[in-house]
Amino acid sequence: MLGKSINDLVHTDEASLCDVLTSNCNEKKTFTLQAGRADKSAMLSLTFSHSVFRGQDCLKLEAIPASGNAQHRRKKQRRNSQDLLTKLENSDFFTSRIESAISCALQTKVISILLVIRIDKFKSLQETLGRSGSNRVIEDIGGFLKTAINKHFAASRLAENEFALLLFNTSMQEGHSLKEYLESRLAGAFSTCNTKAMPLHLSTGMSVINSKALDAEDMINRARLNTDHDSTPRNENIDLAALGETDFDKFKLVYQPLISLHADNTERYEVLIRYEDGNRQLLLPHRFLPQARLDNKTEDLDKWVISHVLEQAHYAGNNSRMLFIHVDGSTLANLNMLSWLSAKLKTFRVSTDQLVIQISESVFYNNKTIALEFCAGLRELGLGLSITKINNSLDPLPLLNQAKPDFTRLDKNLIQDCAYSVHQQQLVKKLINAIHYQEILVGVTEIEEFEMLPLLWELGLDIVQGNVFQAPDTEMQFCFPQKRDIML
Repeated sequence: MLGKSINDLVHTDEASLCDVLTSNCNEKKTFTLQAGRADKSAMLSLTFSHSVFRGQDCLKLEAIPASGNAQHRRKKQRRNSQDLLTKLENSDFFTSRIESAISCALQTKVISILLVIRIDKFKSLQETLGRSGSNRVIEDIGGFLKTAINKHFAASRLAENEFALLLFNTSMQEGHSLKEYLESRLAGAFSTCNTKAMPLHLSTGMSVINSKALDAEDMINRARLNTDHDSTPRNENIDLAALGETDFDKFKLVYQPLISLHADNTERYEVLIRYEDGNRQLLLPHRFLPQARLDNKTEDLDKWVISHVLEQAHYAGNNSRMLFIHVDGSTLANLNMLSWLSAKLKTFRVSTDQLVIQISESVFYNNKTIALEFCAGLRELGLGLSITKINNSLDPLPLLNQAKPDFTRLDKNLIQDCAYSVHQQQLVKKLINAIHYQEILVGVTEIEEFEMLPLLWELGLDIVQGNVFQAPDTEMQFCFPQKRDIML
């Protein structure tokens, strides 16, 4: 039917025309039509294609002036919308599809799912396999994704080592199941294929396109930032889907002191969020944050925490107290957060020296561009920055040099074997010295035994946090030690 004149069909009955348009509805059909008066007519190109509206299959009609060579124009459009290597949709064309899905979510409440799949350590893969070998891996993954799922979806190559799937009219639960399915299939299909000299590491992130979505860039960044292992919802997760923007009565703030091993006379507390269940038990973040990320609620939670902390700091008037607030990686996707934060600081007139924003190291590796932009904004506002969960296996020093934080916090796994391994002590001490060389204070958390404190002091740590001093409490009333009290 492609390119056939619609004049050949106008004399048929309505049922016959409907049959022509709906047969093989997944196949795009184009007709030409001569429209207007006999002396002033024009050729129109009518394209009918499959679409989904409010969860129902339908036909989409596009009417544009017919080109001189319609077949050439269609080939050109197809070429301009495809990635040259994989023949998947390119990022520009795919972005327009995401925008359409967002519009549908805002107007009809139909949810779609975006999955982003990244080849980790891609530079090392290229060095091992060469350009030709790494291109074959990309082609194989692209070919797999074209037929990976038996439902209506669009697939794209977003970047050199990054792919994406847009799953239309898909629930959050189904999206999570499809994410797990893809992860297992990709791991099985490509664990040895073309990469015998080097294992293939893939990360998969997910974002939900719902009424909280901002734009395509926002959704892509959220999916990239949601590749953390703790972003996976579990069965015991608390459902926050019905949570209103001001309905946070069940959330509580608790505080845990950060103790300086050198007693520098600064009171430091980490601000922690908890959820109060029906039994008045305070539940830890792993029970609600993964689901909040998928519901696009983490920004609301972070704003609620920061607003309460600034309000408390304003009324307390303790300028020597420093408060550490963790900001979730998904929140960084919306750069409007910095403008909001600036306005809040002006409203409460709190010294910027009192506030330190904490970001986990994994966030930088999931989306370094967004994270570094956010850090630059924090420096412009005069706020402190702490990078947490530093793991020596990821070589954190180049990142710290770029982000320029005031504090770092080592992953507890780096410390736990120091009591038994001299070799581990040497590795940790070398890392701490290298971080100190960049004039950054180094801390550690989750210390439970008093016997560890002399060793931590010998390693060169500046700040220690954990139940060995005090468990998280609803009040900030810890008696911080003075220099004369430090007896290690």
